[in-house]
Amino acid sequence: MKTFSIGGVHPHDSKISANAAIESFPIPEVAYISMGQHLGAPAEPIVAAGDKVKVGQLIANANGFISAPVHSSVSGTVKGIEIIKDLAGNPCKAVVINVEGDEWAEGIDLSDTLVTAIPEDNKAILEKIKMNGVVGL
Repeated sequence: MKTFSIGGVHPHDSKISANAAIESFPIPEVAYISMGQHLGAPAEPIVAAGDKVKVGQLIANANGFISAPVHSSVSGTVKGIEIIKDLAGNPCKAVVINVEGDEWAEGIDLSDTLVTAIPEDNKAILEKIKMNGVVGL
């Protein structure tokens, strides 16, 4: 396994997408954000139809063991909460957002500066990872 000089990990080239080109996709008009983005219990939405959300804003709280909070990846107006099918065809709760613009939540660092300082408190690091919805690592 290789690491990058500024951080990050470069896994072995055994992934299914190892030889695929990186593609840019247009921003969708409507985003469906699944509440089941982790192994455990689905997250519970804290937004409702008509709410305005921004990129990075918390839209669902962890709801049990091995659950994680979910943040919006788009900005816009919440259309509603719906049951959709996940990639395996199973029913899954999702927050549906009509995408409008590109506004980011307060506290999101949009600078080009890489933060390299690591807090010494391991509990603080783990709490920050947990509250920011990082899963699968």
